[in-house]
Amino acid sequence: MHTLINLSPQEKKILQLISLGFKSKQIAEKLFISTHTVKNHKSNICIKLDFKTTAELNFYAFSNAALLQDLGGADTYLSG
Repeated sequence: MHTLINLSPQEKKILQLISLGFKSKQIAEKLFISTHTVKNHKSNICIKLDFKTTAELNFYAFSNAALLQDLGGADTYLSG
């Protein structure tokens, strides 16, 4: 069982955006951070959720998209 409780608010936003199909470059633009920072956050998310690869992270995000959207916050970054 993966728990999101240990994720920072920024990591949760990134996970939400991944679940919506956004790539690192798009996430970086929406959150006004560098793609390097997005990749660092993804790496930290993988560590915290015990994923070995970003493919596992992506699968988790897509499989749990509804749950992740219930966390709120990502919709702020979807416009513009």
